[in-house]
Amino acid sequence: MALDLKLNITTVDNCGNIMIEDLTGFYESSSNEGGWGSFNLSPLVTEIILHAQIRVFNYMDGEYYDTPLLFPILHGVEGQSFPAENSYEGFKILLTADQIYLALNSAIEALDIPFPESLENAWEFIEDTAYEVNILAQYVEEGSDAITIVSAGRCFYGSTCITEKKVEKLFTSIDVECEDCDDADLSKALLAKSLLKNLKATIPCHL
Repeated sequence: MALDLKLNITTVDNCGNIMIEDLTGFYESSSNEGGWGSFNLSPLVTEIILHAQIRVFNYMDGEYYDTPLLFPILHGVEGQSFPAENSYEGFKILLTADQIYLALNSAIEALDIPFPESLENAWEFIEDTAYEVNILAQYVEEGSDAITIVSAGRCFYGSTCITEKKVEKLFTSIDVECEDCDDADLSKALLAKSLLKNLKATIPCHL
């Protein structure tokens, strides 16, 4: 069986970054056949090169954008950490709002399509939208010039961090000790919380 990565994706640092974590673990014949280990590699494979491919689904200025971005996964790169120097197993990748913003700018310019005004200002926060995270594995085989690239793990992730903060603000603005107050604010906050819960259920990270 091929390497089958299990990923955990979260919006962290006050909505400023996305964290991608590898939770795959090592190969176990009975419980983790897609884990890391020589069982999932051809004897000829001498190296694995990983990339994080991220598709950002945006609706900006009345236009729909489905923009693919590519980030190399490498030891020594800022924002990336690995438990072992000679392995990818257990990697953590921190992508900042600024990194994604700059990559989006470059990608949209390269596609030669109308440039959205929404991207004229740098991002301070990760946008609440859907992201497809796909970890691509390039296998390097001894004595071969062939390039084999496969998907080792794909996950759809919906960031709702900014919306969650807005919903929290609704609740903090309610005077719960006021007995004669109109309960419209509370009803609005409860509705927002319910809608947010449903939204989070529709765009989870599929392992």
